[in-house]
Amino acid sequence: MLVKFLKNKKGQRVGCLVGTEHGIGWSTAHTRKDKFDRDKALDIAEGRSKRGYNISITGSNGIATSIGANPNTEQIATVAVRALPDFIERCNRYFANYTSAK
Repeated sequence: MLVKFLKNKKGQRVGCLVGTEHGIGWSTAHTRKDKFDRDKALDIAEGRSKRGYNISITGSNGIATSIGANPNTEQIATVAVRALPDFIERCNRYFANYTSAK
């Protein structure tokens, strides 16, 4: 399992991305209402990765892009969108090596 913690502009953790052989999951705290809880964030993100939720990203042009093949789609926070391309590349490298080693 790969984990990337997401930070806001102040450097405080506000969420995480989790990559497993099943897919990518995410969790972000509602920063005005929630206090970030590392264990809870990891549980939520890992659960989403195993259930195979799609990730829906709405661009600045208002067009939504969906990543994944599952009919369950959820919108993710902007802080996660910024970190997603590098994290997807990291997961592809890691899990390609992981599966070819078996």
